[in-house]
Amino acid sequence: MDSFWSSKSVLVIGGNGYLGVEMTQKLLHEGAVVTSVDRDQVMNPNAQGAEYVCQDLSDFDGLRKMLQKNKFNTCFYLAGFSNIGKARESPLEAFTANVQAVCNLLEAIRRSDNFPHTVVASSNHIYGKQSKYPTPEDAPLNSSDIYGATKGCGDMIARAYAATYNSPVAVARITNTYGGHEPYRNHLIPFLISEFQKEVAPMLKGNGNAMKGFLYIKDTINGLLILAKNMGRKELWGEAFNFYPDHNISVFNIVKTISKVMNRPDLLSGINEGSIKDSNEDIEYLSNHSAKSKLGWKQEISLENGVSLSIEDYKKYGGV
Repeated sequence: MDSFWSSKSVLVIGGNGYLGVEMTQKLLHEGAVVTSVDRDQVMNPNAQGAEYVCQDLSDFDGLRKMLQKNKFNTCFYLAGFSNIGKARESPLEAFTANVQAVCNLLEAIRRSDNFPHTVVASSNHIYGKQSKYPTPEDAPLNSSDIYGATKGCGDMIARAYAATYNSPVAVARITNTYGGHEPYRNHLIPFLISEFQKEVAPMLKGNGNAMKGFLYIKDTINGLLILAKNMGRKELWGEAFNFYPDHNISVFNIVKTISKVMNRPDLLSGINEGSIKDSNEDIEYLSNHSAKSKLGWKQEISLENGVSLSIEDYKKYGGV
């Protein structure tokens, strides 16, 4: 156990979500006193042990009253609109969840008597297409997609609160995360595991040459925790950090890795590498240098090990 979190009062915003459940479980294991906040009437059963508060982040007065009654050492903002496709269909809902909610929370905290060390979870999607790889945190936020644009706005607001009000806020820009209690079984890795379990050659969407980064859930949660632990250093207030594996990987090579772990190389014959060509090849490759050098974070779980762990996770938490 990490004695740093023992008896610390921690607020987890978006506590019923994927990251929220994983963070709550980890903090409770480390001895923290956790308050989980979400708009659902009932707490996610996988987050039992925390105090639960049903609170919609669009209700500023409700947020302000809750924060005036409670004092927290640390706050993790893990809420937001996470469905990229639905964000395109419902841009106002995405704006409310990814922009207004961040501003509501930070302003409600600012007007309370206590500003906890606050880590706001952002996304790899804010960068869009880049000219420099690996892409550092000071690169332009080029996303032209509704989801990426709204996440980028929330990211900027969080950093602006740190700069404008000298507030202890930092941003964690996280990449594709898998494993654990993951509810998004149509995402790439759980989808591929499911297809191989069904003895089916998976049909890839888009370009199999697309390059992306994937972190097993424990590495992502560890990044958020390490950033929060370092928030006593004022020079980190307003900073953003990429939590990204040491190397990116093509979608097709992810397929090959999973087929190897699951001992199903025979199914690869039904998949054509790079069968769909795209003139603007999809490349994502973020630099994790700042997270390593300033925070001491590193990827600890390889893709192969993460896939093996995820297969067991998905069996334990309802299958794929």
